[in-house]
Amino acid sequence: MKNSSKEIRNDLLFSRLKKGMDAYRITLEYIDFECDYDIVLAHETYTSGLAGLYVSEHFCNPLKILDVVEYPIFKERTSISLREMAFQSLISCNLTSLYAANVANHFDYIFASSQGQIDIMRNLGCNVPMELLRNCREYVELEKGSYLRQKYNLSSDDIILLYSNRAYSNCGVELMVSTLPLLDERFKLIVLGDVVPELYDNVILLAEQLQVSYRFFITDMLDPDLVLPITREADIALCLLEPVIDNHKHSLPNRIFDAVAAKVPVLGFDGTEIAEFIKRYNVGKVIPKTTPESIKETLILTIRDMVFLKKSVNNASKIFCWESEEKKFLEYLQEAKPSATKCLLIAVKDIRRNDRIRRLLSSLNKFDISVDVITPYLPFECMRMPNATYKTWRK
Repeated sequence: MKNSSKEIRNDLLFSRLKKGMDAYRITLEYIDFECDYDIVLAHETYTSGLAGLYVSEHFCNPLKILDVVEYPIFKERTSISLREMAFQSLISCNLTSLYAANVANHFDYIFASSQGQIDIMRNLGCNVPMELLRNCREYVELEKGSYLRQKYNLSSDDIILLYSNRAYSNCGVELMVSTLPLLDERFKLIVLGDVVPELYDNVILLAEQLQVSYRFFITDMLDPDLVLPITREADIALCLLEPVIDNHKHSLPNRIFDAVAAKVPVLGFDGTEIAEFIKRYNVGKVIPKTTPESIKETLILTIRDMVFLKKSVNNASKIFCWESEEKKFLEYLQEAKPSATKCLLIAVKDIRRNDRIRRLLSSLNKFDISVDVITPYLPFECMRMPNATYKTWRK
């Protein structure tokens, strides 16, 4: 029978609504009703956003801010499982996207991590004021360490190609492994993070078949406070979202700003927002085609122009830092709610490594705003802020 209970449970729109209402129910269990929150800040639209709207009705006209960090059209998401879910019913997928825009339209203000996210929300009919709030890191001066070279027994002549963060399908890691046989022995590929289960076995097998396993390393997920110091050790950073889905075309992820903060030139594929950023600010090189040969040619050009690129990325690190980026957030708070003292931040997702939320909390702290954070897991210690009280329910 087509309209079975299982099919309904697996429907994309139904699942997003259920997640949102579940988030609202959980949030009600943990919020302080004796506190009249001045600000309700929701991190991501479908789940935390819906919960934030419902919760805000319990308080006296709080300022409602939505932090959009996800691509709203599921058939264009990075996750294969979410894309498959979307294609089970394109009607449900379209309604889910419109649902996201309608949730967003009930907020007072929206911050988004890329211009592409703003554009697509506008196209879906969202008319709320929106502003770009990039995932920039705080400015920091870092000495170049030797953790990676010691751990993997690399020489000073080896060239470290660093793939930062978790590796997903169509995010370039398979192409980079396929490129290694075309490069001389000095080039070593390191994933600073892990590889998703759906991809891991294929990547390991590919490296074995191409006989490059001794030049390919996966660190697994490390403490978040190690990401920048280890990124600083790289010669070239890789931000290789392949332009095969819209999410990859319209995204400025953490990893590109990790590279900029660490003052490491970065590579990205043409046809993406990442590439436009690289070209505009000369912080690396754009790879014209998604082929090993094109990657090789671009790497050779990068090595050739390394002195110029290092100077450019060093200059960019002083521009694209949180100290500059947060001014937009702080100015809006000062204008919209200058007397705010208490904020409710809803992030019904795993934020244990989430540096964006840590930075937002740090900015709120500058106005002496205390924050109750509703989230499943307690963040790593280096991600916690003294002005935040974390209310969690999972170990």
